Amino acid sequence: KLDPARSVAKQAEWFFHQYKRLTRGTEVAKARLAALDAEKAALERELESPPPAVRQAHGDRTPDERRPFREYLGAEGHRIWVGKGSADNDTLTFKHARPHHVWLHARGVPGAHVVIPIERGAVLPQELLLDAALLALHHSDLKGQPRGEISYVAVKHVRKVKGAPGAVTFSQEKTFVLRVDPGQLDQLLHPRVD
Repeated sequence: KLDPARSVAKQAEWFFHQYKRLTRGTEVAKARLAALDAEKAALERELESPPPAVRQAHGDRTPDERRPFREYLGAEGHRIWVGKGSADNDTLTFKHARPHHVWLHARGVPGAHVVIPIERGAVLPQELLLDAALLALHHSDLKGQPRGEISYVAVKHVRKVKGAPGAVTFSQEKTFVLRVDPGQLDQLLHPRVD
């Protein structure tokens, strides 16, 4: 449509300006469409290739991967992880455990790192803490003793000591003395299947 307020020359300039603008827009749209087509083709190729082995959750593993920890079931079926040795303790604490998980150790003696993998913000049930403490005593140099002292802290407060596999320092610890209940320990180590 012609604009009666414009002169013939101004009307021609306006149409030429619109033509240039639309031509540039078409070129940009063609370039963008070509880029999207290439991205789509790459994604389709990726979907066709077999996926790499992916961990489903922390602590899960691929069939060829060796776990650095033993897994026990504590109160209400909650998992408890116990390191298998010095290097495995490091792997458990610093690669598998998350900052909000709870870390336990028999106080003042060599032993396994014990981790309770709880959800962020969850309240730690006392029965679960006691089960993990029993396992920490059992997998330490206090094995067989009637009682022992346990330290526990959030994993985020545990720091590795350089050059000493399994050796750590930690802050904000809480401690308690635990009397060993042989029946409860046996239930943790050898759960009955009903």
